[in-house]
Amino acid sequence: MEGACGQAIVQGLRAEGVELVFGMLGNHLLSVYEVLGQDGGIRHITVNHENHASLMALTYAQLTGRPGVCLTTAGPGAVNALSGVAQAYDLATPLVHISGTVPLNSGRETFHGVDRPDFLCKMFQDVTKWSVRVERLSEFPDILSRAFALARGGRPGPVHIEIPQDVVDRPEALGPYRRETLPVPPVDGAGLRAAQALLADGRAPVICAGRGSVASGAASLVVQWAEHLGAPVVFPRDAIGVIPADHPLWGGMIIDGYFRRWFGNPAVDRLLQEADPLIVVGVRRRTPIWNYLQEFKPARWVHVAYDEGDAPAVPGVTLTGEIRGLVEALLERTAGGRPHPGLRTVAEARARLRAGLDAFAAAQRDAVPVHFGYAMRELAPLLDREAIIVSGAGNSGVWARSYLPALGPSHFFETGQWNAMGNELPMAIGAKLACPGRQVVSVAGDGSFLMACGEFGTAVQENAPIVVVILNDGLHGMIAQMQEERYHTSRWTQIARCDFAALAESFGGVGIRVERPGELREAFAKALGAGRPVIVDVLSAPYPYPSFPELMQQPS
Repeated sequence: MEGACGQAIVQGLRAEGVELVFGMLGNHLLSVYEVLGQDGGIRHITVNHENHASLMALTYAQLTGRPGVCLTTAGPGAVNALSGVAQAYDLATPLVHISGTVPLNSGRETFHGVDRPDFLCKMFQDVTKWSVRVERLSEFPDILSRAFALARGGRPGPVHIEIPQDVVDRPEALGPYRRETLPVPPVDGAGLRAAQALLADGRAPVICAGRGSVASGAASLVVQWAEHLGAPVVFPRDAIGVIPADHPLWGGMIIDGYFRRWFGNPAVDRLLQEADPLIVVGVRRRTPIWNYLQEFKPARWVHVAYDEGDAPAVPGVTLTGEIRGLVEALLERTAGGRPHPGLRTVAEARARLRAGLDAFAAAQRDAVPVHFGYAMRELAPLLDREAIIVSGAGNSGVWARSYLPALGPSHFFETGQWNAMGNELPMAIGAKLACPGRQVVSVAGDGSFLMACGEFGTAVQENAPIVVVILNDGLHGMIAQMQEERYHTSRWTQIARCDFAALAESFGGVGIRVERPGELREAFAKALGAGRPVIVDVLSAPYPYPSFPELMQQPS
C-alpha cells in the first residue's frame, strides 16, 4: 500500500496521544508528510531550522508530560537537530525524533549522505536512549511503539528513528499499532525499611532534589516529603523550580565549578556540611553535582535514583527504580520530623540575598545604557504567578535567575548542563503551544537570539504570543568577562548591533525598543498585554554581575 510508512506514523502518533509535531519538510519524507497532511488530525509546526524543532518539542514535552515529536529529513536536516536532542538527553525529557535517511545500500556521496549510510544512526547513539535504523518496513510499527515506551520509561529521554528513503516509499501492508509500556521495577522493600530506619534517626535531614525529581513528575511529592520531615530542599540549576522560591523550605541553588565563587551560596554549603542524613533524589552519579556533594562527605545518605547504572558506591541506603514511586513510598513510610534546626539560618540567608539583589538593582535605576539586572527586577512584579520563563546561556540567564522567581517545576526553563546558545526563542514557542493560556517570556542575549531569530516568524505564523526580552549589549558578554579575567583582554566577542524591535515589526509582530530605565515598566506592560509575539529590545551594556557571597554580607 502506497504511503504505508506515513500511515503507520500517523496511526502511531494518534495512539500515543500526540496532537502536535515539529519539523521541516525534506524530500526523504515527502510521502510521510503527504499522509500527515491528508489526515489533518495532527498539527504540524514548520520551523526555520531543524534544531529548533527538537527544542520546541523538548519544552512541549516538559509541560505536557508526553513525548515531544520532531520530524527531519536526511543528512543535514537530522544533524541540525542533534543539539536539541542532546539537550533532551541531558534534561531527561521524553522526545521521539524521526528522520529520513539515505537508501539502505547507498554508496559514497549519496545526496544528503556521506560515505557510510548508517552514520546518522551511530551519531545519535550517545545522546539518545536508543538510535535505530529501520531496515524492514514491516518492523516499523513495533519500532515506533518501542521508541515511545523507551522515551517515557525509566529515566525519560530522547530516541532517534531513521527511515531510509527506499524503505519509506515501499508499498506494503502493515499490521496494527500496539502501544507498548515498559514494566515498572518493583520497589525494594528491604531498602525502604533501611531508609525508614535511617530517616527515623535523622537529626538534620536535607533533601538535594536533582533533575530526576522533575523529570519523573515527583517534584510536588518531594516538597510534601520535605514538609513531612521539616527538611530544607536544595537543588542544582537544572532542577530550578523543584520547590517554589517562596516556600519556607527553599534552601537554595547548588552552584559548582567556575561560577561557584560568583553565585555560590554559603548557606547552601552549610546545610550540606551539617546534613544528617543527606537525601539525594534524582542526581546521577559522576555528574558535577554528584561530585560536588561528595566534597561534604556526609556520614549518612539516602539516595533515590533511576536504575540505570547510576547507583552510588557510598555508605547509606540506595534505592533505584522509578523515582516518583520511590518518593511516594518513602513519604508513606517516613515518620514526621521536627523542623530542621537550621531553618532560621536558611530564611535569614535568603532574606539577605534578596535584600542584596534588590539594593544592587536599585543602585542601577538611573543607569544608561539600561542595566539588565534592573530590567529583570522591573519585569518581575508584572508577571502572573503561573508565568513561564525561558532563560538561556550567558549573562542574560544570570540576571533572569537572579530576579525572576521560579515558583514551580513548570515555571522556569533553562538549557541545563548542555548549555547551548540559541535555545530561548524556540523553547518559548514550544512552551506557549503547550500552555496557550499562560504568559510565556523568553529572556535572551543578543548573541543567542541571533542564532534563532528566524523562529520569531514562526511565533507570528503560529499565533504564539510570546514576549522576548533581549539583552542588547553588542557582546558575547560572559565569554568576554572570562577572557578579561584570565588574559586581561577580550577578543572576537563583539556583535554587530541590531535593531531587534524593527526585526519584530518586519515579521508582523510587535517591537518595543527601550533606551532608558524609566521606559521599562510601560514597555513590559504593553508587551504582556499585546496578544501578539513581541520583542522588547533593551539597549544595555556589558555590566559585570555581582558576587552573591558579597551581597549576602552587606549590612541590612
